Amino acid sequence: MLKKSLFLTLEVFLFFSSQVFADFNFVNWPDPHWEVADLSGSHPSGVPAALGYPGATGGLNSTTPAMETMLNGMITQMAAHDPCVIIIPGDIGSGHWDKSCIKNVFAPGGTWAETIANAGEIYWTITQYRFAQQIPIVLAAVGDHEVGDNDWPSGSTVSNQVNNFRAAFGNAFNKDSNGTFLFSDPIGSVPSRPLGTDYDETSFAKVVNNVLFVTLDVFRQDSPTTKLHDRFGTVTGDVAGAHLDWVDDVLAAGQADPNIDHIFIQGHNPILGPVRKKSSSGAMNDNRGDSDLWQTFRKYNKVRVYFGGEVHADTASKDTESDILQIVVGRGTYMLVEVGSDSLEFKCYQLNYSVSSGSSYWSDCQTKNGNGSVTGPPTLIGTISADYSGAEAQFTSSGTVELMDQPGLIIHYTFDETSGTVASNTGSMKDWLYQGNKTSVGVTSGKLSNAAYFNGSAKVETSNGGICPVTEGEARTFAAWVKTTTTSKISIAGTGKSNGNFAGAFTMDLDGGIVGITTDEGAVRANGASSVTDGQWHHVAVVLLHRTKSTLGELKFYVDGVEYDAEASSVKVFTHSGTNSVYVGKKANNSTPFFVGDIDDFAMWGSALTAGKVRALVTAANEPNLAYNALDMEQLFDLYNAGEGQASVQGSTWVPARALSGNAGDVIDLGAVYAIVLDDSGNGVRQLCPGDTTLLQFDSAGSGGDELDCEVNFYDFAKFVQNWMDCTLVPAESCP
Repeated sequence: MLKKSLFLTLEVFLFFSSQVFADFNFVNWPDPHWEVADLSGSHPSGVPAALGYPGATGGLNSTTPAMETMLNGMITQMAAHDPCVIIIPGDIGSGHWDKSCIKNVFAPGGTWAETIANAGEIYWTITQYRFAQQIPIVLAAVGDHEVGDNDWPSGSTVSNQVNNFRAAFGNAFNKDSNGTFLFSDPIGSVPSRPLGTDYDETSFAKVVNNVLFVTLDVFRQDSPTTKLHDRFGTVTGDVAGAHLDWVDDVLAAGQADPNIDHIFIQGHNPILGPVRKKSSSGAMNDNRGDSDLWQTFRKYNKVRVYFGGEVHADTASKDTESDILQIVVGRGTYMLVEVGSDSLEFKCYQLNYSVSSGSSYWSDCQTKNGNGSVTGPPTLIGTISADYSGAEAQFTSSGTVELMDQPGLIIHYTFDETSGTVASNTGSMKDWLYQGNKTSVGVTSGKLSNAAYFNGSAKVETSNGGICPVTEGEARTFAAWVKTTTTSKISIAGTGKSNGNFAGAFTMDLDGGIVGITTDEGAVRANGASSVTDGQWHHVAVVLLHRTKSTLGELKFYVDGVEYDAEASSVKVFTHSGTNSVYVGKKANNSTPFFVGDIDDFAMWGSALTAGKVRALVTAANEPNLAYNALDMEQLFDLYNAGEGQASVQGSTWVPARALSGNAGDVIDLGAVYAIVLDDSGNGVRQLCPGDTTLLQFDSAGSGGDELDCEVNFYDFAKFVQNWMDCTLVPAESCP
């Protein structure tokens, strides 16, 4: 095995890691994906030459002076913020080291274990050296590329070498030249790493100043032949067993330490979904926010952020049941975090660089262009401010890391544009990556203002490579108004990528005018639903409930607000992001058939809307005095979910309401105002009466002794008294 000599670098590293940093900043840079290293043995890190170089690479090195200048220039820009720590949530290089061409370079005539050890020692040690020369503490997490890259078929070379990949990564990033683990200080009485597990060199904890950093290897493999994931094979995104027990113990120790104000966790895969995705396999951790890992995070209120990578796009979201943030930044962007005792400032920057033709280098068995350069200073593209001084955390955010409504409306095309080739996305994923690009799409009169006309060859496609944001069996709702006379099979909207082994694509369509879903492995229709090919506007929707191993047979369909079960089917829903866009008017995977007719108000939610909410989309659009679209209704859904506050929609003020008469989804005309029932218990929302005033909010003991949080709205004294006595949020009767 090759030997590294980084004594000077390590001495500097260990000196700085023992210091207390008064002005504490750190940077987060996931997914560098630069597999660039000197194979000649002349690199300042002291790493010797690759055994098969230069013959096996055609005389090309795996770097050029320009590439070294570019990479060091990027790190210099991050180092200019004076951070004492950099965290790297995985995917540092390609890691495709289960190829014979790689073996010929790093272990000619040797074993796969020797190949991976030698390649890791050169590539990863040089990468660690680049960072450590400018930033004192380097905390790197394993990405899928650091364990060979997905997929991991049972019994394959890459599956058999997963633990060798881990060992090579740990040697380069987490050990000194004598094999001593660098981050060995216990957290309280808890070991700094999960000793005795396969992850004890790639998962670890480190205290710096008032922060506990926890780095997780989230790639679970039980054996090289045991399939854990329907798509990826023997490796899945999960932390379990003794590994999870260690996470729980180390977080508890951090929570109990009065000198620790904040806990940050990094792992490669995002956990909360949906997230923006670009040019990625879109891997996520199993069971998302319902996972045992995320539930463990929620136990400790010092846990501030989970930093992820993988998806090459920026998304920040807040957990629905805690103050924990998930922050994922894309390839080519990094995040500066400024740490205070009870506050955090997050600043997302875009790196400006280019790689042009010219000098060539060898990487991943390919010849690549090597004239890289930094073209300008980084650009600030998003911010988050977090204040933890009160009983509840307060957040403000903007730009590409504006906090996204995780279960809410994520893609929404009104199609109200009168010209041009762009459909603006008013959902919370916004236009970046998820703006709709129109091809041959016309403008026509819609159900709600304008609509898009599809002629049988037109489509709308998300821009800049924005791919499926809702994957595998995650909950979702698709909805749209459609108008057609075509009885042949036509696509309304689709996302995902076809794959021969599972239902990777997901398309809402019409066949014989009956709404349904088509995947690679099968299709279902709304059982008992009527055809919508009469040339009139109809609202169609499909809801996938968030269940483990959901099947097509468990889908719920809606036509004009009426619920229908899916036809029987045991085909499992497993939407695959791949590299394909989200389409309207065309099938997933950029495939036929196209839509013929008009589509208006297409919407996608990252959650399963209730039957009452889906019906309300129809009744609120059909009421001429409202004519609300999906975004208008999303504001009312948020108000209903919160149970307090107000929302302004098209100039009207709405408040939560209780004790409404009618069925879920009904719009009730109260004379001067309207109410909308959203559940079977009569809860919903209502417009304020003219002259209504919110006097106060108070706690009142309900009839069962429960504490009720009441908001009293009144338009006369008698009504005020009645509301006070009844603890009714708002009167359900008509205004006087």
